[in-house]
Amino acid sequence: MRSRPVLPGHVSSASASPFCVHQDQLAELTRMFDDVRAGTFSVTLVVGEAGIGKTRLLGEVERSARLEGFRCLTAEPVELERRISMNPIIDALAEVELGPHLDAIGEPWRTVIGTMLPPGPFAQPVQALPPIEERGLSRRLLDAFSLLFRSLANEQPTIFFLDDLQWADATTVSALQFFQRRWNESYFGIVASVRPGDVGRRDPGRSYLVDEGRLAVHKVDLEELSEDEARRLVEVIGDDRVGASDISKLCALSGRHPLYLTELTRDFLSGRLALPANEAEAFSIPISLRQILASRMEGMDEAGVSMLHILAVGSKPLTLGELSEILEQSLDLTADSADDLASRQLVELDRDRGWVAHDLFRTALYRELSEARRAILHNRVAEHIRKGRGTEAANELATHYDRAGRSPLSSEHGWIAAEHAFERGAVAEAAHFFELVTRNENGEERRAEATAMLATSLHLNRNMSRANPALELAATRTLAAGLTERARRMDIRRVEGLAEVG
Repeated sequence: MRSRPVLPGHVSSASASPFCVHQDQLAELTRMFDDVRAGTFSVTLVVGEAGIGKTRLLGEVERSARLEGFRCLTAEPVELERRISMNPIIDALAEVELGPHLDAIGEPWRTVIGTMLPPGPFAQPVQALPPIEERGLSRRLLDAFSLLFRSLANEQPTIFFLDDLQWADATTVSALQFFQRRWNESYFGIVASVRPGDVGRRDPGRSYLVDEGRLAVHKVDLEELSEDEARRLVEVIGDDRVGASDISKLCALSGRHPLYLTELTRDFLSGRLALPANEAEAFSIPISLRQILASRMEGMDEAGVSMLHILAVGSKPLTLGELSEILEQSLDLTADSADDLASRQLVELDRDRGWVAHDLFRTALYRELSEARRAILHNRVAEHIRKGRGTEAANELATHYDRAGRSPLSSEHGWIAAEHAFERGAVAEAAHFFELVTRNENGEERRAEATAMLATSLHLNRNMSRANPALELAATRTLAAGLTERARRMDIRRVEGLAEVG
């Protein structure tokens, strides 16, 4: 699910004011519309740190694209779900009538895609996946989604908006790049945002940042606002209620960072922030995200703090009913807490669903929790998911139970999630969950099997720097567990892998 749901006609409180900054970057991004209409596969990457305005800018580009007749697919992956294969693409396709497109591409592609999607979009049940050689698993999945993208784009020019690319799973990134490399006059484009500081050396999104010319990627860098933009932003938020001197102080306090400037202005208007007597003092007052949070949480009751922490741990929207069950309190008390959090601008509400207002707030809240408290809350969220969706949500359960320190349950659900991903060709995500099993499994044979499947997944994904050591470990563990034939296969694969890297 998306961390910040995108609903038709819905405007969150964070974006209720008119868009008045980054106008040059907006014009640069909308120029891609002509490229997409002309059949040029266009990829634009909006690069900047957290809170710099990437999400708002993408929202404005999407609004313009819809007005100009483009089909817009939107996804906002979250960190906790970065190992769920194809999760952003599945989210983005949720509002598309897929039936005609799946019928058009036919079998086996219809079934391959159908097994990745939640129940609902098909007139009849999908068939069982046809058998295929292991080496063809990933290619079959990528071919299927490439055909689907082409069908969608040929029906209507399409732009895929992917906010927070750094949290996208490896299979999603591979599918988009696979389609781009095999582009054939389809009317398709991608606009993605990324925080470079959160992209690790092994993260799939890194391939866009250090592409080295293999794929055409246009980058747009976002930085702090100019002085004129910063003053204009305060004027818009303040609706002429902030004087010129106070605007200067707010700009100085925030360093002209859009998120800090927005939140400080709101706190000033609500009376939570007292500005220094003269402008010079503004430069010496260290206003941090932690201080903004502390001022907004001051005087909160225990129920409100607990709700905020659950939303931070869960990392995605929850309904008031779900929060009531997790917190084991009445729905009325939950609704009162939600209203209080919304009034403090810590939580955004859309009807009966709520989520932490900013990802930076969520991250700060999560990091403030002790290890013991995080474990307790992850376990609560996991138990709620297990009661509601069971093994259907094995990937989420494996992750929450792992962070809760409940190794047997993490291993159990991690194995289910890994097998599900492997069977469908999402071998990168399969490798992650098999590795999670090896970390949490106590049984020697089961751990040996998980190590073997981890090594196999890495080998199939051509990740030889990790596959070869893993294959050696797998051979040792499977032999020790009495799985002689399995150990021999691991040794053969290791020899192949060593030969491949010379």
